[in-house]
Amino acid sequence: MLTMKSQLRLWSILLVLLPTIVITAIVGYTAVREAERVTFQDLGYAAELQTAMIDAWVADRLAELHLAASMGNPFKPAGGGIPVAALAGSGAQTFTSIILAGPDGKVLLSARGVPAAGSSIANEDFFRAVATTGRDYCAIARPNRYGGRAIIFAVPRLGTGGAFAGVLAATSGIGPLDLMLGRFNRGRTGETYLVDEEGIIFSQTRFPARDPAGVQENGAPVQPSFPSALLREAWQNNAGVTRFRDYKGDLVLAAYLWSSGRRWLTVVQLAEEEAFANLPRQLLYVVAGAAAVLIVVLPLALAAARAIRQPIEQLYRASRMLQSGIQEYQIDPAMVAGAPQELRELCETFNAMSRQIAAWNQTLEERVAERTAMWQNANQELQQTVDALKRTRAHLINSEKLASLGRLVAGIAHEVNTPVGIGVTAASHLAEKTREVAQALAAGELRRSELERFLDHAGRSADILLSNLYRAAELISGFKQVAVDRSSEIKRSFGVRKYLEEVLLSLQPKLKKTSIKVILDCSPDLEIISYPGALSQIITNLVINSLLHAFEPGESGTIRISAALAGEKLVLGYADTGKGMDENVRAQIFEPFFTTRRGSGGDGLGMYIVYNLVVSHLGGAIDLDTAPGQGVNFTIEIPVEIPSERKSHG
Repeated sequence: MLTMKSQLRLWSILLVLLPTIVITAIVGYTAVREAERVTFQDLGYAAELQTAMIDAWVADRLAELHLAASMGNPFKPAGGGIPVAALAGSGAQTFTSIILAGPDGKVLLSARGVPAAGSSIANEDFFRAVATTGRDYCAIARPNRYGGRAIIFAVPRLGTGGAFAGVLAATSGIGPLDLMLGRFNRGRTGETYLVDEEGIIFSQTRFPARDPAGVQENGAPVQPSFPSALLREAWQNNAGVTRFRDYKGDLVLAAYLWSSGRRWLTVVQLAEEEAFANLPRQLLYVVAGAAAVLIVVLPLALAAARAIRQPIEQLYRASRMLQSGIQEYQIDPAMVAGAPQELRELCETFNAMSRQIAAWNQTLEERVAERTAMWQNANQELQQTVDALKRTRAHLINSEKLASLGRLVAGIAHEVNTPVGIGVTAASHLAEKTREVAQALAAGELRRSELERFLDHAGRSADILLSNLYRAAELISGFKQVAVDRSSEIKRSFGVRKYLEEVLLSLQPKLKKTSIKVILDCSPDLEIISYPGALSQIITNLVINSLLHAFEPGESGTIRISAALAGEKLVLGYADTGKGMDENVRAQIFEPFFTTRRGSGGDGLGMYIVYNLVVSHLGGAIDLDTAPGQGVNFTIEIPVEIPSERKSHG
């Protein structure tokens, strides 16, 4: 690990060296970009000047043809020769051939006999272009019967009233273009050339046929071409600059510009090596300047590092002392007397801070002890409050269970009263008839018909008595099982459908006063091991909640209860067709003491108890899907055990 002295020295060197390197790199990069920009600017200017000169030359040639076409007889009447006066300015040597054709494309006269008089040029591009548009035509002629590569010019010849009377065409070699391009060579590697629409270079300052350094293949010159990708780029942009490898494989900087009417593309290029020829010298100056800065600044930086190293070492040593618990350690002012003022003030501040820390530590233990005692008391009070809340919750749940059980007892008592009352009535009637028969028998007045009527009354009374006693026994048996399950919380095996029927039977005193129909959807073979008392309490609270909140008095509706196994879970479904709940009620439905019928029979604990029984007691989950006017749909999943005989059957 480096010492502080070595670290300060290293950082001093880096703080000087890194900015110098970055600045040098930026200046070098800027120099390269500037050299490139200046070169592109010069090449672009040369391309504009060259294109303007060639466009002017083309305009002059077309003007000469217009002058000849405007004469009444551009050719001499006798012999068919071309009069010199008809081509004012440069004479007949301007064109290599001249053709006069009629409006149907038939050659009337030809200066050199090619094409022959009487032949047709109606299918030639220049004739069709002039005849169709009535405009001047100028383009590069492909090698054909007119000779090698040449420039072809054509203008319309108008007759009386401005009617189309034919075409006057002429060809010119590319020599004049080569001469004009040669005037603008720049430097040792500069080159200017013209490219046609197919990318063929047809005129250049260093044409391979005349330039020994041109492109050769098997000892013969090769017609150079322009890169197709750059040609596509040029078609999209009328002018531009680029860097590419030319037809000789050299990396060049170039500017290009289309001529008027996009007849051809003027390209001016310069080898990158020559464009950046002065760049190494410039970069050398930059590096030399950076080295001079390092020679001057680096010793100053090292001296500054030495000046601040000693007070920093003192601060570091004092901090370690303070960290180790030696709070009385102070920095000697004499050790930092030669340091900068800011560092001396920092050392003085550290000494003051050290003294303040020592003073604080004197009272810290007392404060810690005081706060610890206060927190312990607060924690004890909080624990007592939590315990009280738990007891209160348990008491409320038990109270609700007992209240529910009490309501169940009252309902069952009312329900049992009917069959028992009917049985008492039947027994009283039978007893009275028995006394009458006994009296008649004792008096010797008992007739056979009276005995038969007595036996008939006795049979019917016995049937009524037995059916009502069986009904009362059934109610009492169901109540006994449900009441025992709710009070004992014993885990046992039971049939789900039969048990749910017993729970619904215990709720009949409340259900029969309404128009609510209860549908139970559960297989009679479904048997599980769980807590039936909790299940009874859940179903009871859900039904009571629906009767109290979902339906108005006298309103008809349906409650559907379903039960099925999904793996080792019992999935209970409970749905009603009542009024449903909005989102605000749904969000608070399982909170204790929340009710929408405060003062009308609702205590706000029914659904809270359902949630606690499902989640806390049975370890399951409950979900509610509801909306206003859509009723409710509870889905309850409870982990259960399946009896071994049921597993073997499955």
